[in-house]
Amino acid sequence: MNSVALSKDAFNNAPVETSPEMRRVWGSRITFIGLLCYLASQVFEIPVLPLGPSWAVWPVLSDLAAGVMVLGLIIEYPYIKMSSRQNKVLLTGLGLIIAGMFAAFLFAIIRGAVGGMSDSQRSANFGVFQIFRTVQFAVIFAITAGIPITRGRQRAMSRIIDVVLVLVLLGLIGTYFSIIPTSLLVSHLPPTRDISGPWAYYNESQMFESGTIGYNHGYISLQLMLLASLGMALRPRLSGAATAAYLSLATMGVFLSGSRAAMVAMVFLLAVNLLKRPASMVAVIAVLAVLFGAYVGLSGGVSSGLLQTAERQASIADPLDPQNLSGRTGIWHDSIAFLNMDPVRWIVGAGPGSVAQYGYNAHCLYLHITMEAGILGLMLFLLFSYRTVSYLKRFERGAKPLMWMTIAFLISALTQETFYPVPAFQHFLGLYLCSIAIALSIGSTVQTTKPSYSEAD
Repeated sequence: MNSVALSKDAFNNAPVETSPEMRRVWGSRITFIGLLCYLASQVFEIPVLPLGPSWAVWPVLSDLAAGVMVLGLIIEYPYIKMSSRQNKVLLTGLGLIIAGMFAAFLFAIIRGAVGGMSDSQRSANFGVFQIFRTVQFAVIFAITAGIPITRGRQRAMSRIIDVVLVLVLLGLIGTYFSIIPTSLLVSHLPPTRDISGPWAYYNESQMFESGTIGYNHGYISLQLMLLASLGMALRPRLSGAATAAYLSLATMGVFLSGSRAAMVAMVFLLAVNLLKRPASMVAVIAVLAVLFGAYVGLSGGVSSGLLQTAERQASIADPLDPQNLSGRTGIWHDSIAFLNMDPVRWIVGAGPGSVAQYGYNAHCLYLHITMEAGILGLMLFLLFSYRTVSYLKRFERGAKPLMWMTIAFLISALTQETFYPVPAFQHFLGLYLCSIAIALSIGSTVQTTKPSYSEAD
């Protein structure tokens, strides 16, 4: 009798999903399908149709998937509730950033009109684009944070991310070794540069380091690192073998991309994992050595292109050499001169999109933000970044891959616009915010199961 009573008590006290939570899961199916589509769409970030006033806003698969998420939100609004306080705080931070961008944009337009500065008009289109993109990514973050995440849904996202990671890497390998002609990837787009902008480069020559992601090699390398980190974050029990596999795939892709900023970030991640899991790092080195040996054996030697890539990536060992910075020292000097032209720019910036009129980015996120949003905007970004890292440190589960990846990205931002809505990085910032929302939702929610319910929906 006592054993039976104990069994009943154990069953009654067992953690099961409450009825309201069950209804939330069932009621958010369309929105969750949209989220799965958004994650899957990261495999191909080339525009699918030449629709829109500029090549910068031509829709990609991620835009269409984001539309499904918004549609799901409209239909299932009562069931999409943000349960994580941390995500609520970050959403407020995004709202402040958007408000700051809008205020800086209006201030620049009004100031330009009053002062008769026509340059402000030329940058208006890019300013509108940047504000639109930031709003879009904030909406993706908010919707993702409001979707209930069960273990079954976590597994579904994990499988999709694993497949996407492999396919993105295969796409990069295909273009790098000219297996996939890049002209084929944009055959549905206008071939001229005056219409397609940088997408026309795919037709003019083989874009070896582009893959199926974009014309900027920094983007594809960041995408691979983010996918690998999200894949690790979605696994509740991350084994040493799985860690080695994710890191091996990301390292291989970052190397082939030729992005030195990303390679510095990747080396940082490898160093962190070396301290935390030495055995995994030995496995990473072994896997990369075997793959390189297999390549040499099959091809009969090392190609000149691969040697050039290796030489380029090896230059990160001497980061202070101006020749290894690809002209960035001159760009930074000109960017500071741009700020000094009008001291007000140091405080509030010249407005979103203003840098576009000069034909180049600052190639330093912190300097770029200062140019367009001033020190006030930079302080807001740094506060948001601090909040993000601190929340991931407290609530991300396991080895905290997204936290370490965020720190690595902030390091890489010293020489590129990692977290800025520039056209070259497409939906990278959207995927990053989506990943943060998922990690904090998982980390701040006690997940339970009910035997009769399938969580895979």
